[in-house]
Amino acid sequence: MSYQPPSPQTRPPLQSRGTSASDSSSQSHQTGVIKEHWNDLPANFTPAGSRSVSRTGTPLPSNDACTHTDGYGGQLDFETLLSALLDSPTSLSPTDLKLLTSKVQKAVGGMTLDQRNDLSYIFKAVAVDRSQTPAWGRERVVEFMMREKGVASWAIAVRKLVENIV
Repeated sequence: MSYQPPSPQTRPPLQSRGTSASDSSSQSHQTGVIKEHWNDLPANFTPAGSRSVSRTGTPLPSNDACTHTDGYGGQLDFETLLSALLDSPTSLSPTDLKLLTSKVQKAVGGMTLDQRNDLSYIFKAVAVDRSQTPAWGRERVVEFMMREKGVASWAIAVRKLVENIV
C-alpha cells in the first residue's frame, strides 16, 4: 500500500483555518495572530549608543576636523593629540608599540567626528596636560568601547597605548 495525500475536497478551506486572502497578518496554529516573529525587535525599540554607526554596521562618514584648544588660544587637532599620545613615554616594548600604533593609524580614517572628540578629550587629559592618570584614561576608553559599536578591533590598541603611558 502506498501513501495517498488527501484530496483537496477533504482539506478544510483556508477561511475555516483563520486566514483569508484579505487578511494580511500571519496566523499561528498555536496562538492566533503573529504580531512579532521570534527574531524581530519590538517596533518601539531604538538601540542605545547607535550615534556613530549606521543600521548596516558601517561607520557614518565625517568630513569635519576635530580640534581642541591647547589652553593658550591655539588649536590642537586629533592627529596632533594622537601623535602626542604615541610620542609619550611608555612601558610597552618597541615591537608592541609599533603594532598598536599601526592598528590605530589604520583606523583613523574610519573614525567619526564624535569618536575623535571622545578620544581627543582622553588623549589631551592623559598625554598632553597630564591632568589625569593612565588608569583614568583606560576607564574612559573602556566606557567608549562599550558605548560605541564596531570599535573594539582598534580601540583595544588605544586602551593599551593609554594605560601604558609612564
